[in-house]
Amino acid sequence: MKVKLLYLLLFFFLVNGQKTISQNNTLKKDSIKEKTNFREFKDKTIFEDDTFKREDDTLNGKIKTIIQNTYAENFDNSDVIYTFDEFGFKVRRQGYGQDIFEYYENNKIIKTSICDADNGKEYRRTEYLYDERGNLIKRINIVDLPKDKYTTTILYFYSNDDKIIEIRDLIETIKYQYDELNDCVIEERYDEDVLGERIENKYINHRIVEKVTWRLFEGEEYYVKEIYNYNLNGTLKSITYYYSHTKEFPKENDGIRYFYYTHDKKNRLVKFQAFQKKYYKETIIYSDFDKNGNWQLKKINQNGRKKKIKRRYDYFDN
Repeated sequence: MKVKLLYLLLFFFLVNGQKTISQNNTLKKDSIKEKTNFREFKDKTIFEDDTFKREDDTLNGKIKTIIQNTYAENFDNSDVIYTFDEFGFKVRRQGYGQDIFEYYENNKIIKTSICDADNGKEYRRTEYLYDERGNLIKRINIVDLPKDKYTTTILYFYSNDDKIIEIRDLIETIKYQYDELNDCVIEERYDEDVLGERIENKYINHRIVEKVTWRLFEGEEYYVKEIYNYNLNGTLKSITYYYSHTKEFPKENDGIRYFYYTHDKKNRLVKFQAFQKKYYKETIIYSDFDKNGNWQLKKINQNGRKKKIKRRYDYFDN
């Protein structure tokens, strides 16, 4: 049983957030709008090391381009180039044999196109449709590969006050419930109408402080409890994950995972640590910040496997 639980923990971290529907940050209606100025920069095709929970990058200033290189054993360290428009939207990513374009209209993304960098042929496209209130209501994913052609559609449903209440595709459905303060307190995931996961969130001043997840895995029930701690200035200090077969969570076992966040006097994230007794240890150091507070060097150590990422920024106001 203990071995199976440990396998589940690994499964949880590797697949959480990778299901077809849940690739978007569904609690934020405008999360698909990736702006650089004080917005989270989220692109899982970039940050391959983001398997485990951590704060995402926050980009500052009117960035025109980012040139990024990754240095690690058996890793292609050629340039990856991100291009932004003057409004702060990421409109292109070049690298790893791909050329990715993003198209916007009225400050909302309407299409993403992934092309082969060598011949320019598009082989994957995502289209976004909105209602008259600006809510995303449909996402259409089209894949056109020589041996793999298909189309999937994801539908989004909202309450009268524009809160997301349901996301649905052919297999999976996610439903959301809110309290009187408009915080999302319940999230339920169904696989072909069978409840497979339920998440209960607790908040203080709209800031999440506890999350309890029930999950059905291979016919057995598992629970995950997340405790969030913050510094006095509001920056995230730590997250602790507890795992159990019941709602009773032991204070000490090999499955507890700890995440620690260190910020400097300017509230910039300078160090991230993840730790699980006997099984996992990770440290990330952010340094060499430029004039706008964007890091230019990121050093990663995952269980002794080292990686280094360098960035060069070009700004519109240079």
